[in-house]
Amino acid sequence: RTGAELLAGDESGTIGCYSFRGMTFGIDGSNSDGAIGAGCCCLEEPSLDCHARVGREQEGTSSNRPELGGLLLALRTASTDQDALIFSDNEAVLKPVKKWVGEGGKATLANTPDADMTDS
Repeated sequence: RTGAELLAGDESGTIGCYSFRGMTFGIDGSNSDGAIGAGCCCLEEPSLDCHARVGREQEGTSSNRPELGGLLLALRTASTDQDALIFSDNEAVLKPVKKWVGEGGKATLANTPDADMTDS
């Protein structure tokens, strides 16, 4: 079997992610001994892969903060004229993002924990 055939049988493949026609990113964050880092990888353009240190220890740390940093990196890297599919291994990232997606005055991340991550 080819690599594509093997991938088609995994969780992402069964919902058609590998035939997505936009940009596909994987994100992750790390919080170890006060060093907070984030990264993103682009399936279609590996040259767009990036990583960054997120915040400082004195600002406080949480496991969600570096994950949001990975999301921010992917959104900054993504082309504005293409759809983006972003994979994360952290369900907690979805909770604040659900508050951001939509229309109207309630579509904001301003009052969520780690809201400063979106100000950059």
